[in-house]
Amino acid sequence: MMTAVRLHALHPSNWPSGALRRALLAGSGWGIVMGLGLPALAFFDCGMICLSDIAMTTAVAVPAGIVAIGPIAALGRADAAPAHVTR
Repeated sequence: MMTAVRLHALHPSNWPSGALRRALLAGSGWGIVMGLGLPALAFFDCGMICLSDIAMTTAVAVPAGIVAIGPIAALGRADAAPAHVTR
């Protein structure tokens, strides 16, 4: 029962105002940094870079960042949790 309550609380419709924007910005920022950072490491290691490598890494990292980092950024504060959910 508690798992269902917690999962319901994570639904974006229950988030406080501004939390969705915070989630999208933080997740996108994380994805862009990873999408540029990982090919940069490959460049320093190999001495060359492929544009398709940057595109593919960024295309995977941005949605992954929104899904993984977004809820942490949106609900990471104690006062950001919905009022009807007890901790």
